[in-house]
Amino acid sequence: MTVLNERAGNRSPAVTPGGRDALGFSLLCGLVGLLGGLHAFAGAVLPHILTTDGYNFQEVIDGLPVPRLLDWNTSALGLLQEYANLHPLLCLLVSALVLGLLWYQAVKLVSPEVRLFRHQSPIGPPTEEEIRNPPPANSALDGTMLRRIALSAGIAAIPCCIAWRLGLAGSLRFPSLSSVIMAVTYAAAGEWSLSVLHPDGLIGRMLPLTESNLHRGASGHSWAGICLRGAVLGLFVWIIQYAGLSLPSQTLLGSLHALGTFNVAQWNSLALHYMLCVATAWFGGGLFLWLLVRERSKTPFWLIALLLLCVPFASTMRQPFNAKALALRNDITPEIMKDVRPYRPEAPASGVPN
Repeated sequence: MTVLNERAGNRSPAVTPGGRDALGFSLLCGLVGLLGGLHAFAGAVLPHILTTDGYNFQEVIDGLPVPRLLDWNTSALGLLQEYANLHPLLCLLVSALVLGLLWYQAVKLVSPEVRLFRHQSPIGPPTEEEIRNPPPANSALDGTMLRRIALSAGIAAIPCCIAWRLGLAGSLRFPSLSSVIMAVTYAAAGEWSLSVLHPDGLIGRMLPLTESNLHRGASGHSWAGICLRGAVLGLFVWIIQYAGLSLPSQTLLGSLHALGTFNVAQWNSLALHYMLCVATAWFGGGLFLWLLVRERSKTPFWLIALLLLCVPFASTMRQPFNAKALALRNDITPEIMKDVRPYRPEAPASGVPN
């Protein structure tokens, strides 16, 4: 029994503290991606559900029974409509706040000594009463650190926002020029961001977040190596989006609308698959970033396996909406779609084949 207890005590836990940190940061990235993806998804799909005034459901007439598949949750769709139509300034403010908090967590991965709040030391020597009963430590916001983090976040946000906007246009198939531009943009965004984030990066050396980072150049990381790692990070996120379901295009939405009024079942299926793809891309990007910046001699195998599963999982979410699957399931073929008039929200009967 003693030998068994010693073996059980020496056995390493399945989830190490470092693994929990990686999983927590990756889940936080996935949650942020869900918020952004929901905003884009609602803006793209709601015009196929509501009329142009935004207050009535298409092909639902007052006084007549509502079909089950058109029995929408009005409260939820109302909230989604408000979320999709946020004022641009308010949307910018909320995005800056959420992404700023995420960037702060990323900064702490590289430089754990970074703190937004610092303890204030009492002025003068402590009194005898303070020695017997030490007062609680006072903390104050470090304005210098806040400005440094905000500046680094603003610098890193420029290419990332461009990559995000291009990603909303859809992961186009090779060998189109747009897909090549997207891949290069994602690689540049990852390269630029890691160069800002890492203290050994090109921009991280010019704008150090802490004074101790000024002398960290001897850690063996060249700025070119940091840039290469960042480019691999950006390409990995792009590969997940390339394999997964991108923001539903007007072609896909028009194909579904050709079956009749856009209904609850179609919304649930599209929303579930798209949101899972967005969350997977952000989750995989966060996990890959953690693996790049945390120098560990031994990375848990389950983290690497989880990272590698992101691409096939995203690809699985795409399969129900490719052209072949739609043709087999809904009899939507290119020949039928040629007979469909382009859908217009102001004319709900459009988009249905003759």
